[in-house]
Amino acid sequence: VIYNKEELKGEAVDIDDSGQLIVKSESGEMIKLTSGEVSVRGIYGYV
Repeated sequence: VIYNKEELKGEAVDIDDSGQLIVKSESGEMIKLTSGEVSVRGIYGYV
């Protein structure tokens, strides 16, 4: 995710009741996102 001009790597784990994407960062922090640029990648590259 590119958010506030910073790149955040992690795993999308859920979407909450208000539509926020919940991402678990590489450090284990759970972050709720309402906007940003998301790239989805699988094991073999982009999905």
